Amino acid sequence: SDTGVLVAEVVDDSPAARAGIRSGDVIVRLDDAEISVVEDLFAELREHKPGETVTLELKRDSETRTVDVTLGDQPER
Repeated sequence: SDTGVLVAEVVDDSPAARAGIRSGDVIVRLDDAEISVVEDLFAELREHKPGETVTLELKRDSETRTVDVTLGDQPER
């Protein structure tokens, strides 16, 4: 994909893992918003709170998938 955000790593038992997101997937849409660069993704995520469910459109290989993700708290670093 020419645009979107590449998922580099998925943490075990995270909301992303539970939704079926895999490393190598490319996020191209969050709800109704097109995601072209990582800043787009961060801006959209700031509009939501932990516990809310969002719909992501992903590209995996040559397929497009849609998954619902219930957002969690941001992990501490």
